[in-house]
Amino acid sequence: MTGPNPTPLRGAPRPLRDLGALLAERGTPLRDAEGVTVARGDAEWHAHTPIGLVRVYRSRGFWSTDVALPGVNHFVPADAWAACPEGGRLSTMNRVPPAAAAAFVTDLLTAPQLPPYDAACLARVIEEREERRTTNAGPTLVWVIVIHVALIAVGWWGGVVHDIAVLRLMTGLAVVSLAGILLAPLVRKRWGSPPR
Repeated sequence: MTGPNPTPLRGAPRPLRDLGALLAERGTPLRDAEGVTVARGDAEWHAHTPIGLVRVYRSRGFWSTDVALPGVNHFVPADAWAACPEGGRLSTMNRVPPAAAAAFVTDLLTAPQLPPYDAACLARVIEEREERRTTNAGPTLVWVIVIHVALIAVGWWGGVVHDIAVLRLMTGLAVVSLAGILLAPLVRKRWGSPPR
């Protein structure tokens, strides 16, 4: 596409800038999301289209797009759309690459009519992924903290007893990393959490 790109998408991958230009050409340009709290450095834009609310966002440096389809109370990413016909589950870790996400939304926008979809299935797979993310976060965080404490103890012991400067440096870095992990919930509470 050769049209001008909306200014908010400066720095976005090319497929997302092309999607922004397509939305602007169709008279539904991306605008700053109203009433949405995002973490500092992140951003979110919405476009009201005939197929639903299109969202383009930047979260922790990762750019993507999805769409809130009629009858689905969630933004639907490309992997959820693909998982429903196959009856699959969504990965809690993988993110849809920006090019694939933009292609998914562009295909829906340019189709003569919105393809049939199972709103209940889309909602289910998205909710299952969110539930697994929150359920897995607790035990994973505990293990990360335990490993950090063990590394700090061993590093401190090796650094002091054997007078090894590198171990003292690694212990200091592990303390800083552990402080970051423990303070992250406070930072999210203060500045908001990024979209997913």
